[in-house]
Amino acid sequence: MVRLIIFQWMIAVVFSSIGLAIDWRIGASFFLGCSAYLIPISIFVVYMCLIPNVINYREQACLFFVGNFIKLIFAVFLIWFFVFLYSENISWFFYLSGLFFSLKGYLLLLIFKRFM
Repeated sequence: MVRLIIFQWMIAVVFSSIGLAIDWRIGASFFLGCSAYLIPISIFVVYMCLIPNVINYREQACLFFVGNFIKLIFAVFLIWFFVFLYSENISWFFYLSGLFFSLKGYLLLLIFKRFM
């Protein structure tokens, strides 16, 4: 799980750097789109590493669903917050493509797993 998050952050940095070489708005929009989902998922991974300390399996399931719900609410809040804060400078195509790449980054990991 941690390897997947690191790979998704690497995708965000590489594609944002390519976007920054073209125009600063493209790189910033892509990175904000990726960050809107990768920040909550990174916090959720840390949270999931702490759950095994709970002994009861029903409590583990409950804590997983509560943590996942909080992650989704925080992701929606960050999407709204970034749009509210940088509405004039966001390139919508690259903002949404950054969000898409962070949501589907595990598929790229499966494709490139042979080469790693």
